[in-house]
Amino acid sequence: MVSRRTPWTAWLLGAAVALGSLAFILWVEPTDVAEYAYYAHEALLTPLLTHWPVEYPTLSQGVFLLPRILPLPYYWAFGLLSGGAFLTLMAVRAHDSTWNFRLLIYFGLGALGVLAGRYDIFAVLTAVLGIEAARHGRFRWAWFWFAVGFLLKLYPACFFPVLFFWQYRREGRWPWQALLITLLSITLVIEIEYRWAGPGALAPYQFLRYRPLEIGSFPGNIAALLAPYHTRIAFAFGAMNIFTPINHVVGAVFAVLMALSFLTIVAAVYMDYLDYTQAALLSLVALLLTSKVFSVQFVMWLIPLWCYFPLNAYWVAAALLSTLAYPFAYLFATHHSGWWWILVVLYGLRSVAILWGTKAALTHRPRVTRWHFRN
Repeated sequence: MVSRRTPWTAWLLGAAVALGSLAFILWVEPTDVAEYAYYAHEALLTPLLTHWPVEYPTLSQGVFLLPRILPLPYYWAFGLLSGGAFLTLMAVRAHDSTWNFRLLIYFGLGALGVLAGRYDIFAVLTAVLGIEAARHGRFRWAWFWFAVGFLLKLYPACFFPVLFFWQYRREGRWPWQALLITLLSITLVIEIEYRWAGPGALAPYQFLRYRPLEIGSFPGNIAALLAPYHTRIAFAFGAMNIFTPINHVVGAVFAVLMALSFLTIVAAVYMDYLDYTQAALLSLVALLLTSKVFSVQFVMWLIPLWCYFPLNAYWVAAALLSTLAYPFAYLFATHHSGWWWILVVLYGLRSVAILWGTKAALTHRPRVTRWHFRN
């Protein structure tokens, strides 16, 4: 049975997860939070809001400025706000204690090192609000929340194609108006930033294009596996990356796989073979496993979608492998260069566990019927 509300024990455990992550960032002082503090400081220089993040979308600046409101050191303030966002994420489905306990398990095992040290939790919150709205037929809110999420972290854009076809199958008409309004709204926000800050405002949308294969990415792991004696690890674009002679070939193959995956998923939604939660999960898994970047904090994007399905041993393993890679193996690798191969192996196993866990979760899925919404 699913309880009507999350019990107080879950809220206490949620607070413990948030505080545990805060304790971690206070111990290691990750460079990401220092970077957020820098962006917040630069934004407040005169003329105001003319210095924007190079690799983060428009609304991220608002998140970076929020800790400045609190009378606390930036690390403390950012960690507390991230913890608040995590508890708000639990409140989105406060009526479903099983969802929240799965959330606590996966976050506790796989995201303690990044929850309070990355701003992704704010984008995750908006993405879950959009998924909940889509699942219950509140499509205007779904488009809105995914647009906000895109302007925070870009990745919620992968839910747009599925939402478009899902809304069509539920309403019997193509939602061109919703799509057009969403695209125009996003363009308007970017245009305002461009007029205010100049061409630098477009940098986040160009940043990914020039990035090499990141060490946590599945294409990067495959490239290293295929060319083990011609692989080197180097720091660039704010992350550790894999460089091999076959990077371009591997990247092109996975780009094709990404396109084919999304075409297959939207076709399945169009034929009512998947419900929105299943399709959203597949879309995000396809994006992450074929993209040339799969940073450690991206596991937070997946966790809420995992929670719509029964607890999954493969996903538990993926969460644990993510934590083994960061912070443990990563902290050793920064001082011992040979440890980077351990990171490549751990991240590769994580991707495989995510893939097999997704297959296991969807093997016995119910077939979707027209006008049917899951609770």
